[in-house]
Formats: sequence, C-alpha cells, structure tokens
Amino acid sequence: MLLQKKHIILLWFFLSLFCFRVFAQILQFFFGFTFLPSFNSFQSGALSYPILVVFQFLIIVLLFRVCIRATQSRITPKKRTGKILIHLGLLYASIMVLRYVLRMWIYPEERWIGGCIPIFFHLILAAFVFTLGLLHKQNSDQEGKETVGITFTILVSIIYLLIPVFIGYQILPTVIASKLNWRPSQYYVEENKKVKIDVGDNETLIADVYRPKNLKSAPTILVRIPLDDNFKGNFLSNLLGRLWGSRGYNVVIQGVRGRYGSFGEHIPFQSEREDGIKTIEWLNQQDWHNGKIGMWGGSYFGYTQWVLSDQKELGFAAMFTQISSSDNYNMFYEGGAFGLESALFWASRSYTSEDTPQSYETLSKGYKVSDISRSDDESVQDIPFFNDWVKHTTKDDYWESADGSARSKKLEVPIYMMAGWYDAYLSTQIEDFNNIQTHSSKEIADACRLVIGPWSHANTEVMPNGYEDENYRYASIRPSLDWFDHHLQNSKKDIDGKVRIFVMGINEWRTEDSFPLKRTNYTRLYLGSDFTLSFDTTPTDSIQYHYDPANPAPSIGGRVLGNRAGPKDQSKLYSRDDVCLFKSEVIRKDLEVTGNIQLELFVSSSSNNTDFTAKLVDIYPDGRYIIISEGILRKNYSSNTKEKITVKLNATSNVFLRGHRVGLEISSSSHPRYARNLNEADQTIYYGELFASNILLPIIEN
Repeated sequence: MLLQKKHIILLWFFLSLFCFRVFAQILQFFFGFTFLPSFNSFQSGALSYPILVVFQFLIIVLLFRVCIRATQSRITPKKRTGKILIHLGLLYASIMVLRYVLRMWIYPEERWIGGCIPIFFHLILAAFVFTLGLLHKQNSDQEGKETVGITFTILVSIIYLLIPVFIGYQILPTVIASKLNWRPSQYYVEENKKVKIDVGDNETLIADVYRPKNLKSAPTILVRIPLDDNFKGNFLSNLLGRLWGSRGYNVVIQGVRGRYGSFGEHIPFQSEREDGIKTIEWLNQQDWHNGKIGMWGGSYFGYTQWVLSDQKELGFAAMFTQISSSDNYNMFYEGGAFGLESALFWASRSYTSEDTPQSYETLSKGYKVSDISRSDDESVQDIPFFNDWVKHTTKDDYWESADGSARSKKLEVPIYMMAGWYDAYLSTQIEDFNNIQTHSSKEIADACRLVIGPWSHANTEVMPNGYEDENYRYASIRPSLDWFDHHLQNSKKDIDGKVRIFVMGINEWRTEDSFPLKRTNYTRLYLGSDFTLSFDTTPTDSIQYHYDPANPAPSIGGRVLGNRAGPKDQSKLYSRDDVCLFKSEVIRKDLEVTGNIQLELFVSSSSNNTDFTAKLVDIYPDGRYIIISEGILRKNYSSNTKEKITVKLNATSNVFLRGHRVGLEISSSSHPRYARNLNEADQTIYYGELFASNILLPIIEN
C-alpha cells in the first residue's frame, strides 16, 4: 500500500531539522562558529551534554528508521495507532507551548527567542509524532470506529493532571519572589546536580550547582547544609537555586560531610573550616565564578559561615546568618549550666543521616536520668559528640577548636544577623554583634546589621495576643537579595538600619542605631515583703525554699531548640513550694523593657554548689504568666554563707501594657531547659534595706 507523500515529506523535513539541531551543537562544542547560536543556547540544563547527545542520537536512529519504513511503504497504517500518536503529539506540543509561554513570562529579559532553542526542537519532535499519527489515520483502510483504549486514556488523564503540578513548579520561584518584593528574574537557570568536590582527606562533598545561563561569570552564593538528600531537601535547595540564580548569581548548595549525598561522617563542628576553604578554592577555579562569594543560612548553616569569617583574601565577601553564633559553648553552657533540652534535641536529630527530629516523649526518657552523659543512650542511642558536649564543661581546647578564638572580634566580612527573642542563640548573637562594633574595622562594623524578631529557632511564634508575624522562612530569605546585591553586585540600594527589633506587646517593628539602646533608662525593681516588686526597698527579710533534684521545676517554653520554645504560660508552676513569684503593682501606663536584664540577689545555700534560675514574666489580666526572659547561674558556694550573686537574663523587647503586671520568678531549676543540679539544697533569698535584691530593667521612655 502506497502512503501519502505529503506525510512522508513532512517526516523527513522534521527529521532534518532535528539533525540540524544535534549537529549544530556538536559543531559549536568543537569550533564555536559565530554564525550559529552559542553552545549553551542549545542546552536546557536538564541533562549534561554527554548524556544528552547519546539520547539525541538514539532519537535520530529511531526517527530515521520510521522515515525509511514510511518511504518504502513498510508501515501498516492503523486508525487506533494514529489516534494515539495524534493525541500524544498534541499533548507534547501543548506542554512545550505552555513551557514557552511560562518562560516568556518568568524571564522577560530573554523574550522572544532567548534560551528557547530546546523548546523549539521539542515542538519539532511533537510535530513528527503528530504527522506520523496522521499518516496512520488517513492511510488506514480499517472500517468502523476504533477507540484508543482505557489504558491510554488513563495515562493521558494522569499527564493532564500533572500539568498543573508542572506549572506550579515552574512559577513557584516567581510567585515567591513577588511575595518577597524582589526585582524581576532575568536569567534562565541551568542546573548541574551531584557535582563532586574533593576536599582532601580522601573525602568528596556533593553539591548542586545552579547558574544563570547567559552570564559568562557571576558572583556565587554558597550554602553548606547538614540536611537529608530527600525530596524536601532537594525541593528547598532547587527553589533557592532558582530564586537567586535567575537574578544573576551562581548558587552552590553543598552537603557537609555525611549529608545531602556527601561522603564521610557528620560530626558537628569538625572539618567545616577545612572543607569550606577547599570549597572556596574549588569555586575560584571555575570560569563561571567571578571571584566574589556570599554565604547564606541559619543554625548550622550559619556555623559553616562563621568558620570562614576570616577568609576575605579568598573572595568571601558577605555573610547572611540566622539563629546562629560564633560561640556555641556559651549557647550550651549559659550561666554555667548545660542546656540539656537543646543539646539532646540537636544531637538526636544529627546522629543519623536522616536528620529527623525526635519527639519530646522519646527525648524525655533521656531527661529523667541523673547522669546526663547517658541521656542519649536512654532516649535514642549512644551519640559520641553529645558525650563530648557534656564532658567539656568549660571553654577548653574542644570548644576553642569548634568556635575558634573570638571570631566575632576578628571579622573580615560584612554580616547580616537574624536573631529571635525565643531562640537559644539570642544572647551569643547579640554578643557577636557588639564584639563586631567594638573590635572590627569601622568599615565592617558600619556594614553589619542585626535583626531580632518574634522567632524561636527557625519558627515564627504566635504572640500571646494572637498576633503572628510573617512566616520565618520568608523573613529569612526576603532581605538576602538586597544584601547580596549590595556586597556582591555593587548595588547602591540602601540596607535597612543597623538594628531592627520587633517590640512584643505592641507587635511593632522599629529601627535603632545600636543594641542595647543608647537612650535606655536602667531602673531597679526591688524584691519586697509579700512577694512584691517595687521601686522602693522594704524592711529586711528573707524567704526560704527547699530544692529537691528528684522533683525539679519543669521548664515551659522560653529559648530552647525544638518545638517547645516560645512565649508560653508559666502559671502551672506557681503552685510549687520551690518556685517564688514576685509581682509589681498593676501598671497604669504602658512600660517598655528593651535591652539586657540582670538580677542581683543576696542568697545563701546549704549546698556547696547549686543553681538559681530567674524569669521575667508578663502577667496578663486574664491570669496568664507569659515568659519574656530567662537566665540561670550555677556556681560554688560556702555553705550557709550570705553572698551577692548576679543572674544574667536574656535580652528582650516587650511592652508591659496598662493593666498588666511585671512578674519575677525565682527558683533553682528549669528542667530540662537546663540540666538539673544534682545537689539537694535549702535556699534562702534575702531582700529589703540591708540586702537590696533587685532586678535591673532597661526601661525605654517614649
């Protein structure tokens, strides 16, 4: 049976066009002719070129075989086959047209044909399939109506259902960028997955590289992550890569050892400096990198930045850290007491390659044991690096190796710091900021930025009055583009003021010049008779309570890693005999407390080593006692001897509204926020004219 020539001619025509596309790219690979589009313009980035060219030749062989058989009339036309191929051709073409339209919308700088050569040749393949379908349908002599079959119908239906998913995937970075008020995207982003980077020590780290396609070289944003190589980790990395990449940055998302596909074992604080330097040296060898590097990320992502903060000479030019600090020791050992809840939460999440947070019920098994070096064994399994944290109770060589020697005092790179009022790193981040202002060069100090928001560790907390600020994930990404544009692209756009703080109570953001605020009026509230707090002292007196390590006061909320953090109600604690609550009078005028807080106590203890804990609480008219700030002091004492101690509470910014009261809670435990002291003790707190125990509040006048 002779087939219609028009179909055969079209098939050979489409095959010729596809061959031109394949061989033109090969010519460009070897010779770089100026009369042809550039080599990269033929690439979509979905496959590396060696793999792509193999697939292309397989397609050419298949299409050539179809054309030969059609020319020799060796194809037996079937209506059903024709209908299937027509449907597939139309579906294929529709998806490519949709892809083209999305590309024109997302990348306006590349309209109309910029970067679209792969799409045009996909349309050619779709046209080939459609034409072959017409050949079958119009040349078939089969009688009657023939359906495409239920299997094919289901398959096509599934594909059509997946189209909205494809659209969502394509436009998601644009939608998010619009929500973030970012400038429009400019470049299509090429993706190169699972790139191997040799860092020495017989170890190889794995990275995903995202590059703006039509830029020969650009600055690079490096993100070193301790996350799983799973769908969620890959999705978030891909999103960040396309967000920054489409705006003129190379983006390298690299797993630290034992994470995100990288080889080796993940041991927190080990190897990050050496691996980071090797990674930067690798970047400096890439022709697409222009020599300027910025880094981004929070928590451990932030630690991987701090260890490189003196590497200006290698091109490190900007840091963007969140909820992280150069001082991990003082995060773990605030006031001399081990932060058990935060440490075990972190360690239990990091000891396997799965990066899965454990439930509080699981971890609580470890909180109950007296020997905290066995907390890991009792809750999950033996975790050697957790045992190291427990064992090294002072800032010895172990912590010097992890934290370096006062890195924030030797900073060489401008840094944007995001902290949270309910994050475990708050105090050490503020210390970092002030070290930079005091010890770094004026250029670096002036460029530094500090933002403190209503956040715990990577989460936006709901305020007691129901207010919820912007999602933390958006908040942590939003300022990054302007920051990197300013320091990596020489943009003249101003960066927000040196300090921005969220003022709780009134739920307002405010810009300041420093932290603490220069206009602070430090005011003492004195502990008094009948558990009062007042501006004047009362007659000398004392209170006593018994501390029993077998029944420690539980911690509720506050600054801790994990999902138990935040401005939680403390009222269930105040029926305990070992928790003392002092209250001010009802506030007649809004009272703002913003800055560092400290408690001066005159105490004695029957133990030669014990703890005193403190919390500043906002007492609501409805009976809630909301934690605002907290602190602890663990030290040695001369048994039953009076002495003055100072308990440092974390900084805050909170307006105690009219009708509220200021509350001060004092105890000797807040477990498992702080590991309990194992010494039983009879505690005495002295107050009044001779022993003027007080809390020093940073009052801000309007």
